[in-house]
Amino acid sequence: MNRSIIITLTLLVLSLCLKLNAQEQNQTIVITANQDKAALAFDFGVLDFITKPISTKRFKLAIDRFLNDGGSFIQREKLKYLSIKSAGVVELIPLENVEFIKASGNYSEVYTSEQSCLLHDKNLDKLLKILPDSFIRIHRSYVVAEHKIIKVIKHGGGKYSVAHTNGKLLPQSRDVYKQKFR
Repeated sequence: MNRSIIITLTLLVLSLCLKLNAQEQNQTIVITANQDKAALAFDFGVLDFITKPISTKRFKLAIDRFLNDGGSFIQREKLKYLSIKSAGVVELIPLENVEFIKASGNYSEVYTSEQSCLLHDKNLDKLLKILPDSFIRIHRSYVVAEHKIIKVIKHGGGKYSVAHTNGKLLPQSRDVYKQKFR
C-alpha cells in the first residue's frame, strides 16, 4: 500500500489537509505555534501535532510514528468525525451521529441519525481501520457502534440479528455471535 504524508506549517491549510485525509493514503502532521488548536486537529484525524519551535527530536518522533504506524490506535480512538467526500465537497459527520454502515460494493453507505444515507468512497475493511474500536463488524456487510446495540436476537437455524437503538434489526453473523455475544 502506498502511503503519503502531508506536513503543514499552518492551520490555514488544515482544511485542505482534511480533504486529503478523506482519501485513503494521506496522513497529516500539523506544525504550528497555535497550541490551542491541537485538540481540534486531532478531532479531524491528524496523525501528529507539533508546536513551534520545532525540535529535531520531536520532529523525528512524528516521522517515526508515520513510518511505523505507531499512532494509528491513538488517532482512531480520538477521531470524532467521519469525512465523506461527495461531489467535490467534504462533509464532516460526527461519529455519534453514525447509526450504522452498510457495505455497498467497493463503497459504504453511512446511515446517520438524521435519517440520511451517505455514500463513502471506502469499503468496510478500510473504514474499520480508521474508526474507533467501539465500531464493530457484526456481519460481512454491516458495521455498528457497539453501544448502539440494544439486544441480540437468535432466530434459530443459525440466523441472528441485533436490535439497534434506532429500532432497526440488522443482520448478525454466526461467528460474531459466538465471539462477542455468547
